Amino acid sequence: MIGIIAPKKVTIRRRMKFFFSFLIFGALVGGAVNFTYGLLDRFVYCADGELGGVENRRLLIFSLIVLLSIGVFKMIVSFFSNIESEGSVKLIIDFCGRTLTVEAFIDSGNLATDPMDMRPVLFLKEAIAAELFPDELIEMKNPDLLERDVRKRIRLIPVSFGGVTKVLTGVRPDSVRTVGEGRQDEISVTVAIDREGGNYGGFNALVPSAALNDAWS
Repeated sequence: MIGIIAPKKVTIRRRMKFFFSFLIFGALVGGAVNFTYGLLDRFVYCADGELGGVENRRLLIFSLIVLLSIGVFKMIVSFFSNIESEGSVKLIIDFCGRTLTVEAFIDSGNLATDPMDMRPVLFLKEAIAAELFPDELIEMKNPDLLERDVRKRIRLIPVSFGGVTKVLTGVRPDSVRTVGEGRQDEISVTVAIDREGGNYGGFNALVPSAALNDAWS
């Protein structure tokens, strides 16, 4: 229950999904453990008539079952945390007189933050980011050629890919707005340029659900 109540910036829908998944997991694993434990206990009892041997084997079997259950549970938690998506959203990004409209993949597993102000990070594939930002900013070869106002917006965003930490170029845009159902809501994010082209569920941008929760709450 603490794991459901404690996390911040998590939608009620995802909390309920996790809660019911945990209940189903507990019921299935509990039944499997009881059945397997009883079956193996009878087998061990028939194979070894000494009480001490039976108890030792019983404890070993129970420990293996518990470890297996923990592993399966971690897989379920990882699945819901990193793969589960809540759909997509249309975004309008403004930067120094330029405007980019992009469909972004919503992912609650995106926990990257801007180390300067702890804002959530919106990832853009490099090819799409090139339509919004100047070449000097995309390539970061001659940042001195950028205007002073643009240089002040540059951030370094540390992110982890497959256990390896990398640093991406981040930029503070003028504004980022969500579009839908006849309304627009501004969200507070830092844009990071992804040069390696991560998996965005078929979209060109990845937006953290935490940023949307703040705007839509």
